[in-house]
This record gives sequence, C-alpha cells and structure tokens, in this order.
Amino acid sequence: MKITLFGVRGSFPVPGKETFRYGGNTSSLCIEFNDKDFVIIDAGTGIRNLGNYLIKKENGLSDINILFTHTHWDHIMGIPFFAPIYSGGAKIHMFGPSSNDEQSLKDIILSQLEHKYFPVSAHELTAEVTQNQLSETSFELLGAKISTIRLNHPCVTLGYRIEYKDNTLVTVFDHEPYHHTIFLDDGTAQILEGNSPLSSFKKLNDRLMNFIEGADIAIMDSQYTKSEYFNGKQGYGHSYYEYTLWLAKEAKIKKVILFHHDPVRTDAQLDVIAKSIENNIVENSYQFTALLAKEGMEIIV
Repeated sequence: MKITLFGVRGSFPVPGKETFRYGGNTSSLCIEFNDKDFVIIDAGTGIRNLGNYLIKKENGLSDINILFTHTHWDHIMGIPFFAPIYSGGAKIHMFGPSSNDEQSLKDIILSQLEHKYFPVSAHELTAEVTQNQLSETSFELLGAKISTIRLNHPCVTLGYRIEYKDNTLVTVFDHEPYHHTIFLDDGTAQILEGNSPLSSFKKLNDRLMNFIEGADIAIMDSQYTKSEYFNGKQGYGHSYYEYTLWLAKEAKIKKVILFHHDPVRTDAQLDVIAKSIENNIVENSYQFTALLAKEGMEIIV
C-alpha cells in the first residue's frame, strides 16, 4: 500500500515561495493498493495534480473512488480542476457524508460546477458520477475494509480506517478534541466544561482512540500548537500537535503524519514546529515516528 500526499494545507491554498517545501495545496491524498486499484481521500486543490498523475499512469480514466471526509470548501474545491471528471470513460464514485439535509453529497460537491461559478456546468460533464452517502458504517471496497467514525468538527465529518491485507491506515481530519466543544449535526457548537482531553469527556475521546488503535499509519489534524489552541482557537474544529502525539501514543500508532497545516505557516515556521515535535517525542519517550506532512510525500506500508 502506497500513500501519496497531494495536498496538506487546511482552510485555503497558499502557493508561493514561502510554502513550496511543505506545499500550499489543500487536502487530498491517494492510496494505491496495487498497480491498478486505488482510492482518493478528499478533493482539495491537491486533487488537480493527483488527477494528472492518474492520467499519466493510464488508470485515471476508469473507476475512481473518492472518500470525502466532509464538504467544507478546502476539501472539495479541487473537483472542477480534476481532469478525469471530463473524461467520457470515467466513473467517479463519491463516498462521504452530507452536511445538509436538503442536499445530497453529490449535489453539494457538483454545485461548484455552475456557470455562475465556473465555465463548465455539472450537466456538461462527460464522466459518470455516482454517490454513496455515508454515516458511521463499514464496507468493502477493492479488497479493503473501510470503516468510518464521526469526528468533532462544525460540519458532519468522518474519519476513515482502511484495512488492506495486513496493513491499516487511519485518517483523523478535521477534528477537535472533546474537551471544550461538541459540534452538532447542524454545525452549531455546544460548549463543554473541562480543561483536558483526559477530563470528564474521556469516553468520547476513548471512542476515537479505539477506532484508530494499532494503525500502521495515522494521518491526523494538527493545525495548531497547544499554546495557540488554548489562546483563541478553541471551538474552531481542529487539533493541536501535542494532543495528536498523545493520542497516537495511547492508541499505539506506529507512524503519525501531522496534517492540515495552518495556511498562515511558512516553511520556516513549520521547520520550527517539526523540531518541537522531535523534542516532544524525546521528552515523553514516545515509541513511534512522527512527521510533518509534505506535498508529494510518499509513505509505503
């Protein structure tokens, strides 16, 4: 199983000379089970390069399965620029939650393809597009077992556990620890009392911990530092890297990829955070590898 990261930023894309080493595209990654079978997670701006990669491999014009974590802009905005969607022989299968009772997953995503927003409308697409609307469930796809869990974010959001042969990948983005805010189905926030993920909301955090337990690779939301989170970022629906590392330790994860970088961070600032992560691992005697996500990073499991 090979995982390639095509977009690692959160919120909005940030191209430029200060972000080119870690990358400026928003969330998108590809999981290749073998030379033929693959799934995509999310369709941020990184999916543009992913689509070109698939076409060059000559397997981008057949069945394409895209697992959406949620329908926030930074996770779907690349769809109009995903080349296979304009290929007559392509079948695009969308999986994921809907954040709106009145619109399906497919309708939300393809609403970007209207002439008032984009030169091509959804009705003009030559690819066939289908949808599989998900909640918490498990299903088989391309020989892999895929399970989902609800995450804590201001929109219905799913984490994925993908088990293929003897290898397991989990994704936890976008997600805020359960100790300040719980987001309801309509996106509204319920403020909790508590100061720590180990407080009275342990049961909720344990549920997530059990879901990701023992994974070979965990790609996890780490948009903030602890200081940032507790000084103005609570209730934004994202995690801080110290929590992510603690969760990985408790869940016995083998390798952690810290993902969904804050768009305001430069490469130099991310280098500083990378060093802080190294120090955190040493200080806490964590027995796993942790890396900051970089656009183009390949992980072999």
